[in-house]
Amino acid sequence: MTAEVDAPRKALPPPLVEGRTTLRMLDAQADRAQVDRLLARAVPDDYLLSMLDRWLAAGGVMGGFDGDELVAIQRLDDLGEGEGWIGAIRVAPERRREGWGRRLTQWAIDVARGMGMSTVRLVIEDDNVASRALAKSNGFRSVASMSHSVGIAPAPASATGLAAAPLRPVDPREVPDPRELRGIRAMNGLLLTTTPRPMRFVRASRERLVRMAEAGHLLVAGDDLRAGLCVVGPPGPSSRAETRVMRLFATLGEDDLGTFEAASAVYRSEGAELEGFPPIDGDRLPRLRAAGWRSGEHAFWGEQVQLYEVRT
Repeated sequence: MTAEVDAPRKALPPPLVEGRTTLRMLDAQADRAQVDRLLARAVPDDYLLSMLDRWLAAGGVMGGFDGDELVAIQRLDDLGEGEGWIGAIRVAPERRREGWGRRLTQWAIDVARGMGMSTVRLVIEDDNVASRALAKSNGFRSVASMSHSVGIAPAPASATGLAAAPLRPVDPREVPDPRELRGIRAMNGLLLTTTPRPMRFVRASRERLVRMAEAGHLLVAGDDLRAGLCVVGPPGPSSRAETRVMRLFATLGEDDLGTFEAASAVYRSEGAELEGFPPIDGDRLPRLRAAGWRSGEHAFWGEQVQLYEVRT
């Protein structure tokens, strides 16, 4: 499996200065100490601490300053093909409800526009009412709903169909049109991608599916890609100490239950745990719950999330 790779660093946008407020890109060396202090106050044991050096070096972390004091940060990712991703929004506890999140998010949209991104997306937990209101105030609209789930399906007594089919890598030459895949239609044409960044939602295209197949992240149970196609991404963090590895997993085909059971057969023997973000459409979620998925809590996403996007 491939690891997350940051894009080459681009020219930084100029700071935005309004009175005592300055919004600018953060410097890996000059600003690191202030970022550490902010994260220690905002979210103790924040997962960002393990990624911060790489993110700062790549030049995508934005900061909001009151005078010389850093009071808010967030990250803007350029995913290519005119798409961007906003994440890691953090505001010092004593400075919340002062508009720092709204200012940084609006500046990120403006910067994205200047960098040629026509669409920017972000994910918000369903119960985070304040962040959902913030997103809407910046022009974002909800485009899909997902439930975070983890688990391994119990071994069926007599597996048939896809449940008994081995998983195999998809040849890039056999990748189907994404419009024919139920999992992508249910996500309003979006794809949980693994390249160039894992855990990002982008507009589904055959070219992107081909790149995922070339990276070994697109697998199929059985012979029918439109029934048993799935995504298995790079290992991710697990909140369960007894679990060695957690693999990103999403079903794209019609038979998501059979695909889940086939994948379970593979990873059960490895002591691994599957992780997925099934769309909340029709009876998909109840069926997966009945088959062995359970509600999960991602290291940085909650159990149920909304995907938002805005056109710049």
